[in-house]
Order: sequence, then structure tokens, then C-alpha cells
Amino acid sequence: MRRRVVISGLAVLTAFAIACGVGTSKKPVDIPATKPTIEMTDIPAGTQTTIGAATTAPAKTTSDLLTVPKDLVGMNAQLAYEELERIGFTSIDFASADKDDTIVLYPPNWHVVKVEPRAGTKLSPDDTIILTCSKQ
Repeated sequence: MRRRVVISGLAVLTAFAIACGVGTSKKPVDIPATKPTIEMTDIPAGTQTTIGAATTAPAKTTSDLLTVPKDLVGMNAQLAYEELERIGFTSIDFASADKDDTIVLYPPNWHVVKVEPRAGTKLSPDDTIILTCSKQ
């Protein structure tokens, strides 16, 4: 069986003050007269405990998913990016298919040659889509 220990704030402050050397000088230090309290609680074996508020993300439903459009290949890279944003995607990256131009700095000068994941795939709005582009 595990035990959870809860220590009052005063006990923590007192321990911190001692660790920092408060009270080691010749000046008197006022320490409140209340005693620190420790509370012990039995926790059944196999029980998971967490500190703070636990949050769980709701399960994704098919209505939360967006579909990667089919007409992006051949499109101007900037227009493809804007189309994906309009649909609701929030994580869109560019990649270069060109050997000499390895970074897509100005998307209006590029066209899309590949989309990952492929067209028709259903994704969460925050899943990453990679537009592989070429200047040629």
C-alpha cells in the first residue's frame, strides 16, 4: 500500500528558511508558534495518483477530421497553403524537391509536386501536412 504525505505550507516555509540560513545570524527571527501538520492518507494498491488537475483530451470523432484536398499537386505553393488554411489545417510545412534550391523561402515562386499525407486522407486540423515543391 502506498501513502500520500501532505505537508502544510508553514512546514515547507520553515524548512526553506532553515535551508537558506535564516536564523543562523545573531538577530532573533520570529517563527510562528503554530506547529506544522502532516496528514497521512492510505491509498489502495494499484490506484494511480496525480498531482494537480488531471485533464484528458476528448476522443477525436470523424466530424473533427478534415480531408486533404485532391487538387493541390500542380498548384502554386502559396495558393495551396491558403487553401489548406481555409479548410482549417493549422500545421502546413514546405519541402523542396529541387537539388539546387533546398529551402522554400518565397512560396509564390514554387509549385506543389507532392502532398504528404496523400490527397483524400482524413486528418486532425493540427496534424502536419507537407507540401513538397519545385521551382522548375
